[in-house]
Amino acid sequence: MTEFLFLPLITVLLAAWGLFMIRVAGGPRLERSDLLHATLAAAIGYASVRTTVAFGSIPYTGPEAVSLSLFGALALLCAWVDHRTAWAPDGLILLLLISGLLTGALLGTGPVGVFWAPVLGLALFLLAQGSWAAQCLLGPRVLTPPDQIALALPVLVFGLTYHAPITWALMCIPLLVFLKTPYPVYRRLRGPAASEAVLDAGLTGSGRSAPVLPIVLTTLLGVLLFRLLKG
Repeated sequence: MTEFLFLPLITVLLAAWGLFMIRVAGGPRLERSDLLHATLAAAIGYASVRTTVAFGSIPYTGPEAVSLSLFGALALLCAWVDHRTAWAPDGLILLLLISGLLTGALLGTGPVGVFWAPVLGLALFLLAQGSWAAQCLLGPRVLTPPDQIALALPVLVFGLTYHAPITWALMCIPLLVFLKTPYPVYRRLRGPAASEAVLDAGLTGSGRSAPVLPIVLTTLLGVLLFRLLKG
């Protein structure tokens, strides 16, 4: 019960951190209502995982349940931020990556244990930055660091279990449909910053910015809830 009393504080702090990182990264101007929307996204992600853990077949300790729930909060927060701004700042993505590795460690399917999760997370984050730098130098620019990390998260969380390929398969359909919709529908769904993000990043291709983070992270969260419920 005490944990749920602190839930508003936890989600507000996460949302405030995400919006602060957007300002630091020189992102688009935000409205006051964005803090409320970001907080709601984080709260839904946190509460969904925490409730599923409570009804799941595997008993987790209090700190373990909080750690799993924080990943849910970060996943939906990053998905909302990407929808709102068409970009997820490094300070938020790094937290998401480390939280995903901690989740994999708690599930027993990740590549490393709890202690090494922050170390591997930082290494993978730097690797994604290096990959983006290589794309900028050599071309073409296809996958930004947040997209690279999001696409790697299923295997970092679920390891070599069948949940990882299921996540990738489920996300492919909405991605393909999304990119083939009529352009006015695409603009409406993608958000107001989509065109600017494509130009700023210098992405090559159709000129459309694929909503990788929102689709991958919401799909990943859904599969995670299923995994936690079934054990």
